[in-house]
Amino acid sequence: MAKTMYKVDDVVPKTGNYRCVICDHIMEFKEGDKFVVCPVCLAGQEGGPTEPHEDFWEIVE
Repeated sequence: MAKTMYKVDDVVPKTGNYRCVICDHIMEFKEGDKFVVCPVCLAGQEGGPTEPHEDFWEIVE
């Protein structure tokens, strides 16, 4: 089953660790916060490996 993916500014549905599927960087996000640009590969930013409207974060379970 495919995991739900999230993009920059999506609201974090559940506190936990999330992985950038582009570079495998893992960050902790808290429920209710918003997902941010990946600080390692800059996914989710203009000129990064994904555009701001593309999903790239997934929860690590």
